[in-house]
Order: sequence, then C-alpha cells, then structure tokens
Amino acid sequence: LLLLLLLLLLLLLVVRRRYLARDSSGRLLIPAESAEGRRGDAWKAFVVVACVCPPSLWDRVEMATARKGSALAARELIRALLASLTGGSAIPQQVCLMALGHASPEHYSVLFEELLLLMDEYQRPGKQKRGNTRPEEARKMVANIMRLVADAMAPGTLSAQPLIRGRLLDWLRDTTLYLRSIAPFGEAFWEVSQVAYCLCAVSRCVAGQLVSHLTMPLALLRDSAAVQRVSSNKSSTSDAPSTPATAGGGPGSGTAAGDSSQHQLQGAAGSGGGSFAGQPMARKLLFEMFAAWCDEGTSRGAADYHARLNAGINAAIARAKDYDSDTRERLKQELVQSAELLDQASRLAMAAMLQVRTCS
Repeated sequence: LLLLLLLLLLLLLVVRRRYLARDSSGRLLIPAESAEGRRGDAWKAFVVVACVCPPSLWDRVEMATARKGSALAARELIRALLASLTGGSAIPQQVCLMALGHASPEHYSVLFEELLLLMDEYQRPGKQKRGNTRPEEARKMVANIMRLVADAMAPGTLSAQPLIRGRLLDWLRDTTLYLRSIAPFGEAFWEVSQVAYCLCAVSRCVAGQLVSHLTMPLALLRDSAAVQRVSSNKSSTSDAPSTPATAGGGPGSGTAAGDSSQHQLQGAAGSGGGSFAGQPMARKLLFEMFAAWCDEGTSRGAADYHARLNAGINAAIARAKDYDSDTRERLKQELVQSAELLDQASRLAMAAMLQVRTCS
C-alpha cells in the first residue's frame, strides 16, 4: 500500500511540475505541448487517477512521505480541467468531461463551486468570457458534467450535502426555464438537444432525492430558505403523533399524509417572498416538457409527434442547403439519432416524475 501511495505522489509531482503551467493571471493551464505524444497519454491517465482518488488519500500520501503541500490540490486540478474545456486545449474534451463527471464525491463541493464560473458564460452574456467558448457550448459542457455526476452520485448525497443540492436545483430550474422557451424540434432546438437529453438524465437520477422540492413551484426552487422551511415543517409533521383517524395505518392514512404535506408546501410557497398560488409544480412542468419530446407523451398521439419531428428535421436540412448531398444526409442521420436518444431519455424521466407524484 505504501508503495502505491508513493507512486501516486510521484505521478502528481511530475504532472504538476512538467505538464501544467500558469497563465499571466496565475491560473493553471494545460500547455499544448503537454498533449503531444507520450505526454498526452500520461495526462489522460493522470486526470482519471487524480479525479477518482479522494483528497483524503492525497493527504495520506503527503503524510507518508513528509511532503506536505507537494501534491496537486483538488481545486487546482478541477480548475485546470475546466480551463481545458473552455480554452481550446489539445487534450480531448471527452477526457476532461469524463474525469470531472466521475470525480470522487469528496470533490463535489469544489466542482460545483467552480462550475459557477463556467455557467456565467451563458447566464451573463455581457461578462468577460473565459477562453474561446460560445455560450451554447458552455451550456452543453455544464449539462454533461451534471449528467455524469448525477449518474455516479450515491443515494442520499443531496440530503447530506445542502450546498450541492442547492447548486443542482439552481441548474434544474434555469435549464428548465431555458428549454421551455424553445419550441420542440424548432429551429433553435437542435442546438440544445444535448442539453435536453442531459436534463432528462439528471431528472431521472435525482428525482427520488428531490421529492419535496419537485412538488413546489419551479420559481420557488430559487428560495433556499423557503425550501428549508418546507423540509423542517414536513419533518415536524412526520415526527408528530398520529391522529386517531390515521393512527391505524389504514388505506386512507397515506393519502391523508400526502395531502397534509402538499398543503404545507403550498403554504410555504405563498409566504416565500411572493405569491405562487395556482402555479403548477416543478414536477408537472418537467413532465409536460418531457412528454413533448417523445412519441407517446402527448394526447395527440405518435402521429403528431412524428409530424413535428419530420418537419423540424426537414427545416434543419433545408437551412444546410450550402452543403453537398452527402453532408446533408449525414446531418439528417445525426438529427434522427439525436431525436431517438432524447425519446428514450424523456420516457425514463417521465417515469421518474410519476414516481415523485406517488412518493409525495
């Protein structure tokens, strides 16, 4: 074990001294020469090992070798990877995305804090950009990182870490509002279809941990104090002695408890700094949006879905009239495949929303 720890420390030291550099502002970057030849292979191996290893293991390495402060800090590593995504690094973006998405849970708090800077690329268009990334590309990068993290996240993580839960709720709210403003399969939809797929995947993975949040109005997810107040009210209700009508645990007891929780949610929504009475729940809005992306989700049937889909694909192909026929055919195949993947992901996300309704 000690030998493995020493090898890991040696790898961290070599990468920090030889494969990383700092720009004029002191930010760690991956130089282009680091991605050439064997160095590129070494970097790929490093980011996988370094992201998966928890910081506590790094501390043990430093203690075993009496080299305190020599290992690459977790925040520096994550910043270097995010800079590689936005700065046009020669390191493949997929390598950086997979490394960040499969990072150790101990890195989550740092990762979500650093993601705020990348989210500014599309949330604040007038702000100075980091690197050469377009707002649409930054949105896709954040969405894919969220998708990978949500898929790898252990059950109970969001309940145990309010900071991560808040960051994820912010992303869910903002992404939902953004996608609701875009017509399904319209002109602008294909640019963000990957974001739609990621929203479906994240919703499917975390719905069970966000039952009390998804049963609130979408706008209220911004109010962290109100969310905490609702959660504490529900906890107090669950700890209180049962009334004679429900103490027997009969068939109506679960319904009564659910109705009581829902009334508390609505009451908190009305006192959370604005009037949200009558607004649909976040779960309902997500369900309806997911339904528009699959062929069995709407009451109009599959025929209407395929008509809208084909019209959107044909319109996209028509806008690519300057390309040759082979390129347009490949574009059509990509759009069809994208729609098929989104169809499957949206069905699973709809099932997750139905599960939220059952639990609430």
